[in-house]
Amino acid sequence: MKRMENMDSERFIEMMERYLRHEATDEEKVELSQWIGTSRMQRALDGKYTDLWHSVSPELDSDTRSEMWQNLSQHIREERAIGRRQVMKTICKIASVVLLPVAVFLAVVAYYEGGQAKSDTTPFSFVVDSGQKASMTLPDGTKVWLNSASKLSYYPSYNRDDRRVFLTGEAYFEVAKNPDKKFVVACQGVEVEALGTTFDVKGYDDDAMVSTSLIEGSVRVSHQNQSVLLAPSEEASFDKTKLVFAKSKIEDSRQVDFWRRNILYFRSATLAEIAKTMERLYGVSVEFESDELKNISFSGSIRNNSLTNAFYIISLTYPLTYEIDRDVVKIGLKQ
Repeated sequence: MKRMENMDSERFIEMMERYLRHEATDEEKVELSQWIGTSRMQRALDGKYTDLWHSVSPELDSDTRSEMWQNLSQHIREERAIGRRQVMKTICKIASVVLLPVAVFLAVVAYYEGGQAKSDTTPFSFVVDSGQKASMTLPDGTKVWLNSASKLSYYPSYNRDDRRVFLTGEAYFEVAKNPDKKFVVACQGVEVEALGTTFDVKGYDDDAMVSTSLIEGSVRVSHQNQSVLLAPSEEASFDKTKLVFAKSKIEDSRQVDFWRRNILYFRSATLAEIAKTMERLYGVSVEFESDELKNISFSGSIRNNSLTNAFYIISLTYPLTYEIDRDVVKIGLKQ
């Protein structure tokens, strides 16, 4: 137990990140589980880190926080005992509420408890798997919502020298105001700069565009020597192939964060684009009977309560058939 009490900070952070990426070995899961139950961890919760814990997940009451520790420790042990596949399905159900806030808090606790052992050149990284969403609060009070299959990183020097985060995927930001320190999101070669504002950034690796949608305040979106200044209800789209920006008006500002409210919103989206969204959101693979089907366009909003419901509503609009076989969806044309 003494070894657990004195776990190296970098070792802990590395194991926590590996666990959240589902890459931890059985030995690491046991070690992590034992460390969570140590008196050191309890002192962190009950003592000087109480305020930090509340800032990381302010929406959680004390009973929920207690349950989070129990769930995390229990699932690590169960996963080793009864197999990875079955338990990971259970863990994924609580991932957006439990695992990401725990990871944020524990990583910061380990960092400070270890005398800031984590190098300033090694970023904190938080990953949300396909089919999941998560929210977090950064050290400066900025609130972030992460969409499926997204990753957010920042360096330990965040809010000391500047406020810069690195995004792959999609995130919605409510930036804490600080006129002295600009807030910057770096995504796919594009930088979004703000002082205090609310906006959404979307830029997955396999997307042709990086889009920034502004709700309130103002942001400057730039790439090399190009820049676009956005006003509320405006959107900037950067073409990663042509390396140019296009600015447009947002017809309905509610559409920007529909994904946070479990609503799918499509505006003249092709079935190929919709399929890509479904793959990220539900962790499935979508196959088309023919390439012609990929170019069919669809506009509308869908309550994101199940994969079956989403394809059912789309099939009401077009003469399509769909077959769901575990993690594969096959799309065809009605005869």
